[in-house]
Amino acid sequence: MSKFNLFINRKIIDILIGDTSIKETEIKEYKLPYLSGPELCKISTKFGLVKSYNYSFGGNSSRWQYLEELIIFLDKQDRINDLLLYLLNKDTIRSAYSMPGVHLFFFFLGMVMDFFFPKSDCIS
Repeated sequence: MSKFNLFINRKIIDILIGDTSIKETEIKEYKLPYLSGPELCKISTKFGLVKSYNYSFGGNSSRWQYLEELIIFLDKQDRINDLLLYLLNKDTIRSAYSMPGVHLFFFFLGMVMDFFFPKSDCIS
């Protein structure tokens, strides 16, 4: 069983494609950048799972299905880390927010870790 099975989960996929916020404050909602269908097809192709987006006739998969399929594909190759590094790249995150890049990257990474591994779930 893969250690990355937890990523084959709709709630987590929705976070990774930018649909679900990781943290909300009174002023701001923090999400990863929104990934469109065409962007997800480009990412899949970049990682070796060739996908194309049909602009004319519809019939495309849902955005979450594109990422789920890519996660399953990369898991078989033991390359999920590569995908996570790509999706959580500080330059990608910085482009979505106006905070300085490195500080924002660690701030956002901290929110991701708190979301997936709440402190109350940790063993002291």
